[in-house]
Amino acid sequence: MLSAALALSATLIKPIAPEASFTFSSPSDRVWLGEDWWANPLQDWRISGKRAECLKAAKDRNAALLTSVLDGEGAFDLSLRVGLINMSRRKPVGVIGVELGRTEEYGHYKGAAVFGRGIKVGVAASGELVVGEHRGTKSLRASIEEIKLNISFDGSSLTLTGTGDGVSDTLVVDAADLPSLKGPVALMSHLPGFTDAEGADAWFDDFSMTGPGVDSHQDRKFGPILFSQFTLSRGDLKMTAQMPPLGDGDQQTAKLEFKRIGQWRKGDTVDIHPDSHTATFKVKNWPTGADTPYRITWEYMNDAGDKVKAQRYGTVRREPTKRTLRVGALTCFYQTGYPSNEIAEGV
Repeated sequence: MLSAALALSATLIKPIAPEASFTFSSPSDRVWLGEDWWANPLQDWRISGKRAECLKAAKDRNAALLTSVLDGEGAFDLSLRVGLINMSRRKPVGVIGVELGRTEEYGHYKGAAVFGRGIKVGVAASGELVVGEHRGTKSLRASIEEIKLNISFDGSSLTLTGTGDGVSDTLVVDAADLPSLKGPVALMSHLPGFTDAEGADAWFDDFSMTGPGVDSHQDRKFGPILFSQFTLSRGDLKMTAQMPPLGDGDQQTAKLEFKRIGQWRKGDTVDIHPDSHTATFKVKNWPTGADTPYRITWEYMNDAGDKVKAQRYGTVRREPTKRTLRVGALTCFYQTGYPSNEIAEGV
């Protein structure tokens, strides 16, 4: 009986996810926040001066964290630094901070990253703390160019504290007065009343989220080699790998290798195109009679400043020899059909 109780207890204990921590300290400025983030839209976000910046003064600009989500019930702590830039052209309309519990109609994390909406938590452009429809009573606008936000949830209430230069405020909201917190978290810049101009509008740095209410999904990283595709015709292989937008300080070459007789063999190393951010490989006299595994390698510096070897694996299929071929024609789909299992099985 005791062993059975211990086994049951072990199954009910949820492991604490590792801390999600980001300093955006890439040595290279670039229009790509990293493989843990999905920016909406991509071109409105960048890493610059070792922090994340939103370049567009408009509503609902966000960057969703793919690899850590809130379970909606457990306690968590989240902190980050935020600020508005170029205050001379700022109207006191909007809010910057994070969105908690992003959801969309079909409940998939990819849909939530792209189309989701959550609870806006942060500091208003007019200086008050914001948790959804709730607002603080003190203005931090005098320090709006740099505010430290601390968010704490204990299962029954959410506490937001904002601290600026010599001023701070705290806003506490009961969980019963909030929508569900379950779902992804996103950096958020919601500035619909601002005058747009050249340069960044809001910045974010030193993001940290931890606690038993955080679930880790490291398998959801996207990139840095986003995808690859190839054609094989008359013994000529042409393969293209799509990279994210690179900075001048990022490695500008990628390498192709293929596996034959159990050994990885060196292929070409090619330059990454500076505009399309693609690496295109061309191999003549490719053996077409057997499936051949391949891998593409690109090295880059991650958020912590460590060199990482990113690799994407795939298989070059042998050329078909039968007279009957199955051809699939795909077109644009709404997210309502995702992940389109019927189509995948048919092809």
